[in-house]
Amino acid sequence: MIASYFYCPPIGRLAHVELTDLRIYDIVFIIGLFLFIMPNLQTIICTIRSHNWLRAYFQFASWAAVTLTLVVILAGMAQAIIAAGRLARFIAYGFVHAALLTFVSDTSILKKMTRFFYILIAIQGFISFLQTRGIIPTLWPEYWLYYGELPVGTLGPHHLHMGSIAIIGIALGLALLHLPGELLIRVIIMSSIGTLIYSIFNVESRSGYFGLGVIAFTYVLLVFRPRTFRSRLIGIFLITLGLFAFFYWGREEVITPIKQKWEIGVWSRYQQGGLAELSPSRVNIWIQALKSLFYQPWILLTGVGIQNAIYAIRIGNAAHNNYLHVLIEMGLPGLYLYLKMLSSMQKRIWQILHETNDPFGQNLALGFQIGFITILFLNLFNENFYMQYALFSFTGQLMALSAMAMHPAWVSLKEKARFSALSERGVSQ
Repeated sequence: MIASYFYCPPIGRLAHVELTDLRIYDIVFIIGLFLFIMPNLQTIICTIRSHNWLRAYFQFASWAAVTLTLVVILAGMAQAIIAAGRLARFIAYGFVHAALLTFVSDTSILKKMTRFFYILIAIQGFISFLQTRGIIPTLWPEYWLYYGELPVGTLGPHHLHMGSIAIIGIALGLALLHLPGELLIRVIIMSSIGTLIYSIFNVESRSGYFGLGVIAFTYVLLVFRPRTFRSRLIGIFLITLGLFAFFYWGREEVITPIKQKWEIGVWSRYQQGGLAELSPSRVNIWIQALKSLFYQPWILLTGVGIQNAIYAIRIGNAAHNNYLHVLIEMGLPGLYLYLKMLSSMQKRIWQILHETNDPFGQNLALGFQIGFITILFLNLFNENFYMQYALFSFTGQLMALSAMAMHPAWVSLKEKARFSALSERGVSQ
């Protein structure tokens, strides 16, 4: 299921009901629904009830379902069907997260899954690199290339998906470098970090540029403590050495294109008009969204319904700010539930980071913490952690990794015993 999140090109059309393209992960989830989730539904529901962040996730999804009524009223049944399909995917991502917590109880399996997940991300960076060099063509059909023929691997055609998953991969790779291992493994991880950085520039993800800065700041903030300074310094040295080698031997084919994209896409715009000029279209959208909230204050109470932001924004279907977008589509109740979900996830990963005695679990929590904080920052400019179509399966990828990082198996035996008791109670009921 998790591996299928990494292949987004369409495999067919469902034009007779005006739904968006069918994906492989839709089919895999439907199969998993009948084989694994439905036979164990009571246990999975018990898992959801026993974890704050999962309860908050499904509370948010429930309110989103309520707002579908507004979509029917304001935009019609056709748009409501599309919105319902995207909400179904969002709910499915939550169930996969809960199923992983339910069925996996051994940290050795979590370690294998984490390494497998990182390999999947690294493969995307490698495919993106080959596409940039013209060795592999795009896997998307022509009718999807209005975003441009970007080196996005097998992810969504919008540059935001590749940029976001690269951010998560870089954060996770930096954390995995702290684990003891063979030199060859470290070199491979450093090389994959280099290709992921390279892919961010080649898909021209401006939010990804800023994300790299946030990763660096968060990494230093969380990692450099007096008692671990020496080991962390060695890690920083190895990372710097690996990146230097990657960019030095490819300076003509790597550094020059990156420099040109930075100067054209960011620096020249900043010199012309400051921060607002970096993305004038976003500024106009934010102004229009705030005007709609001022002249139609009822939106604050109920929102305009999920996937119906165009009703308020008028000049686009995305607010390019996750928090503002949720406020427009789901009102203040939705924004409260969204922030509650993010807060509960943040508290849980912070708990794992400080309470686990397993070095792998601690570094996994560190990597997810760095990536998650970066995504929350990038939410100010895009809808990264939501059901927005441009991100395709990124929410599912983030939820899968969060299940591995926040799993009860990493923490004390007391909590694992409590979790086991709750699960058994759910089965007996």
